[in-house]
Amino acid sequence: MRAALVLLTAVCLAPAAGCGRSGGGGETGARATLPVVVYVASDDETFLPGLAGDYEDETGTALVVRRGAADTIVQDEISKRADPPADVLVTRGVADIQRAAEHGALRPLAASGVELSGPAWLRDPDGFWAGFGGRIAVIVSDPRAVDVAPGVDYATPAQAEFASRLCLSSSGVPVNRAVIARLIAARGVRPAELIVRGWIANLARPVFDTEAQLLDALADGDCAIGIVSSAALPESRADLAVTAPVPAFADADAVGRHARNSDGAAAFIGWLLAREPERVPRQDSREAVLANWYFEDAQKLAERAHYP
Repeated sequence: MRAALVLLTAVCLAPAAGCGRSGGGGETGARATLPVVVYVASDDETFLPGLAGDYEDETGTALVVRRGAADTIVQDEISKRADPPADVLVTRGVADIQRAAEHGALRPLAASGVELSGPAWLRDPDGFWAGFGGRIAVIVSDPRAVDVAPGVDYATPAQAEFASRLCLSSSGVPVNRAVIARLIAARGVRPAELIVRGWIANLARPVFDTEAQLLDALADGDCAIGIVSSAALPESRADLAVTAPVPAFADADAVGRHARNSDGAAAFIGWLLAREPERVPRQDSREAVLANWYFEDAQKLAERAHYP
């Protein structure tokens, strides 16, 4: 087992041992409770355990949840190195699930009976993945240092007035990749690159590994403005001002089927997609779907702009 993977939910993997909570005995009950192996492309341990526990409680079906760095998990799925093989892949951003789909690591959801509904931007046009929750990239600022007016966009932090005042998290953070991809889809590669280069020119501190570190720097007065996911904002950070750009770009948690246990995977994915997301941002569907094809371009753009 790769060291990057952490077992979060320990269950019995042998059907003959009678795992599960359905109470059914013998061979039939064992088949009904065959565990579903879920790989999570995120090392954020607060993501998914609540939903996984709800599913187990409601259905009596055990989940084996393994997680790790997004690049590691997705590459293991593409290379078929995951052990045990995944039934379901869950990612914290569309870029990672899209990469898995493009490299043949996912199977069509419709083939297992999963119905895809909801906004078009939360569904893969080819049916390999679906989003089950959305969040927007917001501009967050220190009101003691700067007044960010409503109506700003993602080019605003690249303006000269924010020289040496901007903080960013890594370009590998899903919401940042999504913003760059959407800028390419909306404006073209060259205008998007000029914006990203403007961000880098305005940095007050080297790029942070995480959004939490960025928020701490803002609170400490080390910088005046930044870009973060709305999901990264805890209620306790009321000292920071939050502005939704116009238009606001979104990213989503997403799920796809790898599936050795096809029936179990379909049941879990269907349950996950049937849950009403707390906040699903409204998006220009054509532009958002188009951006799904620009994630590789976004990575190359970040490298050219020296955005680590």
